[in-house]
Amino acid sequence: MTLVRKILFAIVILTSFLLAADPLAEMIWMRGMGSDFLYFYAGTSVGVEYIKALEIPIFPSDIPLHFSGCDVNLLKAIIRDESNFRVHATSLTGALGVGQIVRSTAKWLGIRNPYNPVSSTFAICKYVKYLSGKFKTMEELLWAYHDGEGAVRKRGPSSEARNYAKTVLNFYENYKKSREWTWFKDRILLKASALYLPPLSYQLKLGMSFSIFGSLDVDGGCSFSNLGSSVFLKSYFRLFHDLALIVDVEPDGTYFGTSFWNIDRGIEVLIRPGYGKARLQVENFGMNLSGGRISIFYRMGF
Repeated sequence: MTLVRKILFAIVILTSFLLAADPLAEMIWMRGMGSDFLYFYAGTSVGVEYIKALEIPIFPSDIPLHFSGCDVNLLKAIIRDESNFRVHATSLTGALGVGQIVRSTAKWLGIRNPYNPVSSTFAICKYVKYLSGKFKTMEELLWAYHDGEGAVRKRGPSSEARNYAKTVLNFYENYKKSREWTWFKDRILLKASALYLPPLSYQLKLGMSFSIFGSLDVDGGCSFSNLGSSVFLKSYFRLFHDLALIVDVEPDGTYFGTSFWNIDRGIEVLIRPGYGKARLQVENFGMNLSGGRISIFYRMGF
């Protein structure tokens, strides 16, 4: 392999990491329209990446709500308070999706991916129906939705649960008076990066990430360098809320792999015949590994 081909191969592999993070990880870090992040890369390459989140309506929530079998206005009120209809809403305690369903409750309700708003809608309805058989009033039902059935029976509602019920019931009354539709909302991530690989090469990269009902995430774009241009596309097929199978189409071939991302940490591994690469991240720090090369990065939000 000539020196030029070796350099080209190294550039393709190293720069593919700049926009290679699982979109789920970035979507749950973002906080609405004002979210921006900078990544700083160092090691075998030096570069920066800027990510901007745009929040847009993606699907009328009234459609699955009407087919759920529950009081549509009550479901709207619960979702409004829990997530404001944000598909990738995630709390620091691990409550996920439009209904802010924790993992244990999701397992009990039989849903694999709480980030799927349709699945979450039917799960909320199932949970509300269950609680309605255990408590006499809507207020008590909401206390149990917030604190948990066992906690309410043992200790009574917390002050947070009482405030939660008042807020939801207020939303409920407003939705009963209104005929306006509500919409599930999700984030589109716009990305731009610049990389310098000493001593010969530079690369600029433009990309975008988006999610389809929290079940299929897509990350792709174009790169431009002194050696030409190329296109890349990665698809993340979600088996569960944080586990995905990946198909990664890069200029040097197609990779297959898996990604596991929790709220603030995760790992991604990709392989093709004779070659592999990986990404590891814990909170704001991370590392990319490929062909014996290591690139570290730091994430800063503002």
